[in-house]
Amino acid sequence: MRNRAADGTGGVFLIGVEVFLDRWLRRCEMNLAGVLRKAVQPLQSRKVRVALATVLAAYAAQYQLGVSEELVLTLVSVGVALILGIAHEDNGDKRVVRVQRCSPDEVK
Repeated sequence: MRNRAADGTGGVFLIGVEVFLDRWLRRCEMNLAGVLRKAVQPLQSRKVRVALATVLAAYAAQYQLGVSEELVLTLVSVGVALILGIAHEDNGDKRVVRVQRCSPDEVK
């Protein structure tokens, strides 16, 4: 930090404010990037993408195409079935079955 300005206006205070504002702006930029990253991160999941596509298709069918409620319920049901299938598949990936070979003498 510099010394106080020669005219006595408090240059140290102004420099402190500049440093504070500079740090604050940098933090806001990082926070904005962090917020955007956290907002987009759930879209990496297949389940979230299927759920979003299901909701968008149901709204589009209901309000844009003017189809019957049965078709909207069918779209939602297919979306739910896909999500459950993905969850079942993900659960199966987590389970690892280890097969250990042994000789017939070891089996009792």
